Amino acid sequence: MSVKNVLRKKICDYISNLTGKEIVESMVKSTPSVDLGDFAFPCFVLGGNPVDSSLDLKSKIEAEMPDFIEKVESKGPYLNFFLNRVNYSNSVLRESKNLSHISSKNKKVIIEYSQANTHKAFHVGHLRGTCLGESLARVLKFAGYDVTQVNYQGDTGIHVAKWIWCYKNFHSSEEIPVENREQWIASIYVDAVKRLKEGTPEEDTAGLDEVRKINQHIENRDDAEIVKFWQETRQWSLDAFELIYKDLGAHFDNYFFESEMESEAKAIVKELVDSNVAKIDDGASIIDLDDLGIWVLLRKDGTTLYSAKDLALAKRKKEMYSPDISVYVVGAAQSLHFRQLFETLKRIKFPNSDSLFHLAYAEVRLPTGKMSSRTGQNVLYSDMKEDVWNLAYGETKKRHEDWSEDRIRNVTQAIMIAALKFDMISKDSNKMIVFDPQKACEFEGETGPYLQYVCARINSLLNKAGNSSEFKVDSISDVDYRLLLLLDDFYDVVEDTADKQKIFLLCKYSVTLSKLFNEFYHSCNISNEEDLVLKNFRIALVEATKIVLGKSLDLLGIDVLEEM
Repeated sequence: MSVKNVLRKKICDYISNLTGKEIVESMVKSTPSVDLGDFAFPCFVLGGNPVDSSLDLKSKIEAEMPDFIEKVESKGPYLNFFLNRVNYSNSVLRESKNLSHISSKNKKVIIEYSQANTHKAFHVGHLRGTCLGESLARVLKFAGYDVTQVNYQGDTGIHVAKWIWCYKNFHSSEEIPVENREQWIASIYVDAVKRLKEGTPEEDTAGLDEVRKINQHIENRDDAEIVKFWQETRQWSLDAFELIYKDLGAHFDNYFFESEMESEAKAIVKELVDSNVAKIDDGASIIDLDDLGIWVLLRKDGTTLYSAKDLALAKRKKEMYSPDISVYVVGAAQSLHFRQLFETLKRIKFPNSDSLFHLAYAEVRLPTGKMSSRTGQNVLYSDMKEDVWNLAYGETKKRHEDWSEDRIRNVTQAIMIAALKFDMISKDSNKMIVFDPQKACEFEGETGPYLQYVCARINSLLNKAGNSSEFKVDSISDVDYRLLLLLDDFYDVVEDTADKQKIFLLCKYSVTLSKLFNEFYHSCNISNEEDLVLKNFRIALVEATKIVLGKSLDLLGIDVLEEM
């Protein structure tokens, strides 16, 4: 628990109004000027006369004041707190060295993310969703939520039928590669799109008819040869995805598949039609969502669309996990779909339908422009990984020619993943990313490798300076105090990140902490400090920074390196 939280709790002890207590959680803030103290609480948020509230709270807190508070002042509607820097530093160092999960929220959260489709590419867009989802799950767990992580993969549908059609007609004589199979699978889907020319004057109507038949055979499971081939090729994609998830440290408690939802989806649609929530229009099953438009659930031929399957998935999640909150980490291009899904679930009075959240993320582009899995103008994860790997490998080998090849490659792997992940999550999810491999790998600036570099610098410093021992300082300098204040912000940042589902807030904190530590590092020559009391205090401060920064990176899914 941060020192600010101890202060909040103290204020809450004297507030009987529950709404007031909830407000206190967010309203104890750092002051803009040291003349106004270190923290302030605006009493006007409590209602009534704020000046009277300020004076009343002041007298109550002074009667039972925490040792880290030097004095309390009532300034009109504000209650200002001045810290005892020495006692405050002891509290912060103690808390920072014993980081623990925040108290349980007693809420179940299910997070669905990644959702790579079989028979298609796992590209940089999937990478962003996977990194965001994994980090959010870690943050929510640390913030006290009971979290279940799931993946929902599209293993059936028109895209799969197109792939099978293209393979059987144009690629069946090719030797199936053992390595780099992901790229080969993706290339066949792109070829299928090009050959079918769907929606153009040159559209291959005969080919599309065959594709629709293949899709029906897969969904109805009535053609043994096609079903067997679908299952075999499906597994090729799933195996390739698992290698990527291992790279990224992505963990899933359960995998759901579209193929598992088809029969349940049809049953749900029948219920919706029977209850007049949906209707049959020109053979298709649809639901009119007014301002959100017409949502098609089943095609004319009876095959299920993504919409109906998502209704079945929501039901399956509820039956298996009974979540209080359900988060869908999916690209912003699907925003209308999720608005339609959530509206439909509200209409049928689905449990906790007001606690469904679409964490939308904007697309990822390269400096050369937009990417598309339909045209092939995209970057596969495997290709991007190779580019970043080569950059990280070259930099690592240049710095450590004395290292063994295995050590260089292990460190390169960690740097590569840090570069990729941080670039995917360090901006607000609603903002587009232009991914530049060169910039992502830089050891300076707001990058994953920079954060790892600071951790390595901290480790090097502690190796030279030794461990801290008992100390009792009489005063705290401004440079030390600034670092202490930021360390004390860690729990607040985690809570804020979890509440807002904004991973970039924790990224921003990690960068700020790293930069401030570097300022501290350059201004304090700890190894040669002659004042042993001050030296031991600052070593303890460095140790606390290592723990807090290390935990921040762990929550972001980035490995800490002892040496770079």
